[in-house]
Amino acid sequence: MNIFTIKVTGIAAGAEAIVIPEVPMDPEDVARELIAAEARGKKHAIVVVSEGAARNAEQIAQWFGEHQERLGFELRVTRLGHVQRGGSPCVFDRMLATQLGAAAVEYFVAGETGVLVGMRQNRTFASPLSVALEPKQPDLQLLALARTLNL
Repeated sequence: MNIFTIKVTGIAAGAEAIVIPEVPMDPEDVARELIAAEARGKKHAIVVVSEGAARNAEQIAQWFGEHQERLGFELRVTRLGHVQRGGSPCVFDRMLATQLGAAAVEYFVAGETGVLVGMRQNRTFASPLSVALEPKQPDLQLLALARTLNL
């Protein structure tokens, strides 16, 4: 899952903590978030952990297991598969796929290869793969929004 998807998933699910590679968060930080949620009256909590995070979900759960007596609660890991992640496509998804697929064929027929086709302002465009593969900085405002929603 990309960073945008992780944050959107975390916000939509009402996650109490979102762990991504770009923002260091160790298990103690996660525990603080969950303890704060419990103090606000939450009876359960969700933590979304991105692939590539410094500690994966299993490692975080293991840490919680080692500190369960001190923390007073346990953590269980659910690993979603690719089908569960995406769900059924909606009309927007189908239209986007059709537009991008058609544009990809048009670029290929025109001899333009080694590009990633995307949408910007309702228009298709092509970016060189070298540009498309450059690491992107996450929108930290979405992470801040997720934290605000949990107050």
